Amino acid sequence: MTAPWGIAVLSSLGRFDLLTVVFLGVFQLGLSYTLFTYAMSHGVRSLDAGIIGYIEPLLNPVWVFLVLGEKPSKWALVGGAIIITAVIVHMLVDARQKRMSDALAPERSQISDSRFQISD
Repeated sequence: MTAPWGIAVLSSLGRFDLLTVVFLGVFQLGLSYTLFTYAMSHGVRSLDAGIIGYIEPLLNPVWVFLVLGEKPSKWALVGGAIIITAVIVHMLVDARQKRMSDALAPERSQISDSRFQISD
C-alpha cells in the first residue's frame, strides 16, 4: 500500500534525504538484523531473541521522546509497562530455574555415579 506513495516521493528527495534513507537502510535495518541473525546462529535462545524483538518497539517511543521531544500516549506507556513486566518476570523465572538446576546438579551426578559403581 505504501509503495505507490513512496515511489511518487522519490523525485522530490534531496541528496540529504537519500543519504538518510540509505544510512537507515544499511545501519538501522541491515546491520541490526545481520547481528541478530548472527547471534541466533551462535547460541541465543529463540525465547531470548523474541524478547529482544518485543523490546525494540518499546524503545522507539523512548528514542522519539529523547530526540524529538514527542511525548508518548497513555496507551504507549501502558504497553511499555506490560512489556517491561514480562521481560522482568522472564528473567527472574529463568534465573530461578538455573539456580535450582545448579543446586540439583551435584545430586544428579552422585545418583548416576552410584548406579555405575562396581561393588566388590
